[in-house]
Amino acid sequence: MRHYPNLTFILAIGHLMPDADLSGTCPYQPKFRPTLNCPYPGRCLEIISMLKDWLQIEMEVAVIPFETDHVWDYNRPGIDPSTNAIAMTQAGVVDTTCTFWQDDPNVTDVMYSNPVFMLELVFIVREQTDHGDVFATFDVFTPTVWAVCLLTFLVNALTFAVVSVAEQRLSGQGVTLRDVVDRVWNVIRMQLRMAVETPNRIARESTAGKILFVEFNVFQTFLLTSLYSGLLLSFLLYETSKLPFADGNEAVSLIASGRFKLVLLKENDATDRVRFSPLPMMEALRAALIVNPPTYVDSSEEAVSFIAAGTHVTMDFVDSNIWMEAKSQCNLLSIPSGLPRVPISFMLNSRASRLRKALNNAIAANTDFILRTFQKYFDPAFRPYSLKDNCTSVHLQPSSRLS
Repeated sequence: MRHYPNLTFILAIGHLMPDADLSGTCPYQPKFRPTLNCPYPGRCLEIISMLKDWLQIEMEVAVIPFETDHVWDYNRPGIDPSTNAIAMTQAGVVDTTCTFWQDDPNVTDVMYSNPVFMLELVFIVREQTDHGDVFATFDVFTPTVWAVCLLTFLVNALTFAVVSVAEQRLSGQGVTLRDVVDRVWNVIRMQLRMAVETPNRIARESTAGKILFVEFNVFQTFLLTSLYSGLLLSFLLYETSKLPFADGNEAVSLIASGRFKLVLLKENDATDRVRFSPLPMMEALRAALIVNPPTYVDSSEEAVSFIAAGTHVTMDFVDSNIWMEAKSQCNLLSIPSGLPRVPISFMLNSRASRLRKALNNAIAANTDFILRTFQKYFDPAFRPYSLKDNCTSVHLQPSSRLS
């Protein structure tokens, strides 16, 4: 039986909740169900409303009126408990808060529900735009191949000049510096597949000259040039990736090389994991940050401005304000780090064991709705907030019916 008689809980909602939990774009907050004017009221509001209705219990909403940055911070010395969500939960002023938390053993006098979501840690970076550079056409061959081509051309040009001078002297003709320059110029013309000027033909009177002429034409002029033409056509027709890197390990390598700098919030769950996580990739990232120190900022807006410039990359969870802000811009991408996902849950007062049992039952019974809500707010196909000015007409714009 899912009905819990006489079970009532107090839910804390603050003005500065994370954007994924309480959308600032909706009028007359809080709204617990989406409407045409408010299609994204907040993932927590939608989920807690569904769980409450399924349990058939009463909910009292306590809106925290203090617009302070410490509403959702961990309880630190000097912070007024009446403005701090964790302190209010610990003291029993509220039973739970309308946001989701990672299990933290340092927070006492609270308990957690079963996991509601599994969050992924991702890198956020601007899409790659330099693939249209004219110099990118040289990427068809590796630097080693280009070096070999240049070296063989110089060797061939020098050899042609030597053989040509030898042939001319053997025939009893005098040799001038202009004759040598003309031979080299004809080698260049042949490399460019142009007609050779007949008065100053390349050495091919002797057997050595003929062999050299055939070798140069077949391998240097014809084979490599034709191979380059075919590869260049494939390169120009192939749609290059917009991803600057494929995974977290490659991102760490680019940070170590100085291609990107890492920007982090000063106080953030992801920042703590970068500092203290024992995972091998995090250890490699900390080693990279020794030679390329990170940039610390105070707000998600400041972090996104660094990322949008193309010089920085950040690491954060997919429900963070940085991720939500990046999601509203067309040219910012999130790339999975390859790290294990992290469970997040409701945080409850330590004495609300009956409410915890009820929520656990409701979470298990409403998994489909929870996963659908997660996709609605975090799947790349959805955009909970209006697109920014950097979006062009080729991107889909929000429907005018919802404005």
